[in-house]
Amino acid sequence: LRENGIVSIKKKAFRELFGLRFLDLSYNNLTHIEPRMFFHTPNLAHLNLSNNHHIRIKKKTFSYLNRLKSLNLADCSIDFLDEKTFRSLVSLEVLDLSMNPRMKIKRILFKELTNLKKLYLTSDSTFCTPVDFSNLNSLERVLFDSISCDLFMEKLKNNFTKIEFDYQENH
Repeated sequence: LRENGIVSIKKKAFRELFGLRFLDLSYNNLTHIEPRMFFHTPNLAHLNLSNNHHIRIKKKTFSYLNRLKSLNLADCSIDFLDEKTFRSLVSLEVLDLSMNPRMKIKRILFKELTNLKKLYLTSDSTFCTPVDFSNLNSLERVLFDSISCDLFMEKLKNNFTKIEFDYQENH
């Protein structure tokens, strides 16, 4: 469903797709996701919503995706994520929030992501410090989308000893 100019998706659009594991809705014109949209996709493992430039993510958007392994929200013009946005994503291993420069990251946004291994961030994000990364025991790599993040990287390094920190212009 990538690059189809999709503006909205009905709440029950995926109701017959219980076995759906990969869903790519990137490069569309989605403005919001209904909180119950993924209710009938309990086996969804990979969701790409990147490059939907006006999308609004609500706190219950991902409520039924407890088996999700990767979530891509890069370049979605996200400016705010509620502290409970990722609460149900207990299996998430890869989270891409890069290229969202106005995003404000709340203190406990990542609290439930205990299986997270890779985290892509935007170095220009506003961190409502201190952000709590204490439960991210599986975190292996933090990547930033620009090099101007030295201070933040130092703060993270103080909390973790086995994490690779890196930046990249595009990924």
